[in-house]
Amino acid sequence: MREGRLEQCGPPRDVYGKPLTPFVASFLGNANIFTGRLGADRRSVDVDELAICVRLPEEPPALLRPGAALVLAIRPEGVVPLPPTDPGALFTARVTEREYLGFLTLFHLRTPAGDVRSTVLSADPLASVEPGQEVGVTIDPSHCSWFAA
Repeated sequence: MREGRLEQCGPPRDVYGKPLTPFVASFLGNANIFTGRLGADRRSVDVDELAICVRLPEEPPALLRPGAALVLAIRPEGVVPLPPTDPGALFTARVTEREYLGFLTLFHLRTPAGDVRSTVLSADPLASVEPGQEVGVTIDPSHCSWFAA
């Protein structure tokens, strides 16, 4: 519900995994929200704030043309930390906070676009990265949702 209007209804797993609006994406769980433009290939978003290109989990409707403004929501589990020199990294970020949550570890990462949240399994070796250290970051498209702006 938002201002007395129903934004989305469904099983929690569906609402979390396939939010219909940016509000739902940020209301149910933590989502990293960015603006961007649909790439020329219609399968990617050029993310303005991070100067990176992220693959879309599915092709948008034909009515959206390359260059169309989009909002991209990336769940924390889709922000994947890597060693800082990993060639698969799209950008680097500095760890500003690390929260041990039992099964998961939540990172707050400082990027040129501001703070981004990332979660990893606590058993992952990267879960021991300390605040102040730098990590490489890639994006897992299966944890992204996009919306026409």
